[in-house]
Amino acid sequence: MTATTCRRYAFASAMALAIAPCALALDYGEPIVAEGLVDAPRSEVWRAWTTSEGVESFFGPQANVDLRPGGPFEVLFMTDGPLGLRGADDCKILSFKPEEMLSFTWNAPPQYPNARREHTFVVLELEDAPGGETHVTLTHLGWPSNVDGDLGVEWQGTHKYFQDAWPSVIASLEKRFVDGPKDWGARATAEAAPAMPDDTRSLHYTMIIDAPLSEVWRAFTVAEEFESWAVPTSVIDLRVGGTNRTTYLPDKNVYGPDGIEHTYLAVEHEKLLASRITKSPMHSPIHRLLRNTWGVTRFEAVTPHKTRVIMTGHGYGHGPQWDQIVEIFNKGNEWTLAKLYEKFPPRTDLDERAHQLAAKLVGGEWVHENQFPNGEVFRVRNVAKQGPDERAVVIDGWLGNQEGMFYHAATSIFGDVDTGATRFISINERGDVTDGVMYVDPADAETLIWTWIPTSADETHYRVEMRFFDDKRYTMKLFNLGVSETAPEMTANFNRVDAAPPAFMRMRPSPAH
Repeated sequence: MTATTCRRYAFASAMALAIAPCALALDYGEPIVAEGLVDAPRSEVWRAWTTSEGVESFFGPQANVDLRPGGPFEVLFMTDGPLGLRGADDCKILSFKPEEMLSFTWNAPPQYPNARREHTFVVLELEDAPGGETHVTLTHLGWPSNVDGDLGVEWQGTHKYFQDAWPSVIASLEKRFVDGPKDWGARATAEAAPAMPDDTRSLHYTMIIDAPLSEVWRAFTVAEEFESWAVPTSVIDLRVGGTNRTTYLPDKNVYGPDGIEHTYLAVEHEKLLASRITKSPMHSPIHRLLRNTWGVTRFEAVTPHKTRVIMTGHGYGHGPQWDQIVEIFNKGNEWTLAKLYEKFPPRTDLDERAHQLAAKLVGGEWVHENQFPNGEVFRVRNVAKQGPDERAVVIDGWLGNQEGMFYHAATSIFGDVDTGATRFISINERGDVTDGVMYVDPADAETLIWTWIPTSADETHYRVEMRFFDDKRYTMKLFNLGVSETAPEMTANFNRVDAAPPAFMRMRPSPAH
């Protein structure tokens, strides 16, 4: 197997998908997002969305679901209505990642006949929640914008319809796992479509790229950027039903016999690409088998300057020919990720700077005190020490007032060996656990930003900005992101002292106990 052959298929497992759906408008309107927390394991929620029986248990009285790219995803609400007007007729599965992501086309309600001729698309994502539940996020995309006249009125009506409908669907899903399958009364029956064979193979590749999410996304979706690291020539039409046409041979036509065509089945801006190979070099002995595979590439911001790229290929079978294909894809994707790594070489200066700012907290004690108009006193005391590996920072914190202080939180700051980022984890007096990343503010080299992501009971997300003026002073701003991203909920000025004053040392019971 030559290196050129491997490179020709370097993106097949990550960007390839099944059937080309009908093309959508290039300009999309505002996505609709609905979320819910389902009291069931992810595997059971996945089955509820990906089998006819499961969909009928909460969504509609009759369903036809065949879990494969290009398979039907039809939910029929008026089972005795005329063909094409019974509900989500003729909708198709675009792509999926087992128990994590499902995307499918969707249509407008029958009362909007002109909009119904086109299809939008839906991306469903499942994640484990801390309490054993499943967090469900449904995003309805592909809305055309700037449509005038009667058609524009229909699209506006369709958008409003699903703004109300999708939260009801998620609520019905939640109820299904509390009260059992929904009873639709007299209803038509549908034979469950066969599921995709469970003995196919998937390929997985993950890399942390030292660049902002927006830049990495452009590297995959803008032809000029794609050509700077992946292929000599590329023509990209970034939309559901659009294509990425490439060739690995210089001076060759991407539309010629040496061209490779990937058709996009799902596109979620700066988050997800899913596609399938729909054309490969005519002389390739394996191009027919490749049509059975598809791929999903996900993009996740680790920090503002680091991005995780997760490439998965699905639909790989077993046997000598498939073993050969898997070997090609493994070699090709190793080459691909190496080229991406070359485009965005690692930068350690920002991570090292974050560590250096965090290390400024070590030594002495940090205290803050202010008095409210009602006479109430608010005090904070933090003590930081170096961790056992001589890089980690361990912080104990106390809160209090004129009646005394109580032990509030223990925090550990450390370097993440997988991403290179500076991370922290903290537990407070209520047992709430939070973790997140720390990074230097790109606009101010003396400001350390903490992103607080709850992992237990407290669902509030915070951002902390800690600006150091010198070795003895810093200002902390606390932002409640559920309220405002620009107006701090609290601002506190801290001073370093050799030992905290007696008022900061008088203890009282924790209000949580």
